[in-house]
Amino acid sequence: RSFGVPQADGSHPSGESMTFTWLLSNAGATSWTPSASIQLDSGLFGECNPVDTVGTNELVPVVCTVVIAANMPPMSEPSFTLLLSDAGVDLTTNVGLLVAVNEQTMWDVGNVPLMATGEERQVTVKITNSGNTAFAIATLAHVI
Repeated sequence: RSFGVPQADGSHPSGESMTFTWLLSNAGATSWTPSASIQLDSGLFGECNPVDTVGTNELVPVVCTVVIAANMPPMSEPSFTLLLSDAGVDLTTNVGLLVAVNEQTMWDVGNVPLMATGEERQVTVKITNSGNTAFAIATLAHVI
């Protein structure tokens, strides 16, 4: 997902890469070549691309990629801070995120035995909650 506005509306998905883009301008008399770094709350992972030199009255994009850990509790609000720095000039901005509910499962059927017509066999299915919220699974019984 990409967000043109850092504080994008709504909640943000866990376990997916998100791209945040800012437009950096320079109203100064000289060019500025800042380095971009990102300070992340626990459970967030990310990095920023190198920033191009910003000449007077120019715009350049600042692009950072952030991932919320897949097991981050839904409706929690982690944040990160973008820091642009060069020659004693620092610029920071804070971004708060709202973690979306992620109902996700992984299924492992394992080995399914060869069965003749009319023959009954037991097959075990391992279901793992790989999302960030609890949910119930009904007992399944099915004859194939």
